[in-house]
Amino acid sequence: MKNNIISNYLQSKNFDIRKSHNGRWMDQKVTPDVLSLTAQTVLDYTKNINAQFTNRDLYQSEDFLQTVAHFFGKPARAVGEMENEYNKFIGQPLKTLSYAGLLFEDQRKRPFVYSINNKNILELLAQSDKKSLLFLQSYIKKCLSDSGFDELEKFLSKKQKTQNDFYNLRDDFIKFEIDNTAIKKELEPRRILAKVLNPLAFEANSQGAHRGHLSHENIRITDLRYDGDNSQDAHKEKNISRQEYRLIGNEYTHSYRIEKAIRAVRTYNAKFNFGLSETGSGEQATQGHHMLPKSKTYYPQFATYCENIIMLSPNEHYLKAHKDNKTETINLDYQKKLLYFKKANILKAMENHPDESPYDYDLFINMIKEYSYREHDPEILQNVLKRA
Repeated sequence: MKNNIISNYLQSKNFDIRKSHNGRWMDQKVTPDVLSLTAQTVLDYTKNINAQFTNRDLYQSEDFLQTVAHFFGKPARAVGEMENEYNKFIGQPLKTLSYAGLLFEDQRKRPFVYSINNKNILELLAQSDKKSLLFLQSYIKKCLSDSGFDELEKFLSKKQKTQNDFYNLRDDFIKFEIDNTAIKKELEPRRILAKVLNPLAFEANSQGAHRGHLSHENIRITDLRYDGDNSQDAHKEKNISRQEYRLIGNEYTHSYRIEKAIRAVRTYNAKFNFGLSETGSGEQATQGHHMLPKSKTYYPQFATYCENIIMLSPNEHYLKAHKDNKTETINLDYQKKLLYFKKANILKAMENHPDESPYDYDLFINMIKEYSYREHDPEILQNVLKRA
């Protein structure tokens, strides 16, 4: 999937690492979800009067601490060992955003002072992990191409890959980093390689890197996530540090992604629909409503889909979508109408604002198909398709 706003921007830049000698163009913490979270943190911090900021400003901000607590259950305070973790957690993506030209990094002061260079693309990254991944894939390819490093492309083009193929790529990447940047030890490039390779391996439906070796399976979207990558944390406490807090399943990240999806839909609706109800009633929309209830255990992932969220007025939400303000129940007749409205709005968004739309029409239809099948209610799907 191509995003013209991102593509046109990247094509206007030269990211030749052989000239910049900047080894922080990518790093261990730079995953699609963390990059998206960092972009949102920057936008939140600068939305009023804070035009400039430091890394410390961001990781001590209330917005960041509350978000990261929801993100994967870490404590909402930056003290002691957690301060060191948060420093890297948000500091490394800031370096990548700076190298990409989305932020300006003033190195004359200590700590470095940042300001926004390209708010439009930061907003796209903040919108969703999917947009952030799309940016990373295009950015990584452009950096490697500008730098004359084609070994990764050659590796991905192989139909059959061996461990030796991977080790050769790893050694070439280590040599490239040491020869052209301030990095002089092998450990850092070894750790960074997975973050460079795996987004492109996912795009190519290919094997990638897993714990320093060739992965047994093709890279999945979950392999690209920070929480998925941190399997070493899964059985350790994280209350103060990794050793002191237990990550409970996917509870925190799931909650975070639900909130993120609602925020993306609300932001898009405010920008392109004047913040009005998606039903066309003309009422101001303040409620992000899940048309397919998030309480259903068959498909909890639907709660994180922008395609499942519609912006409604309070009256529409509490009196129509949920009869008599009973939020645990769904008005099935109204649900069918809302799905039709949402389908029309998704098609309109993809036609008029494809690069800024948070929606995927195919994902919407597949979601309806699965829900209709599991609920034994073919009318739901038929109602959506017959008005297509």
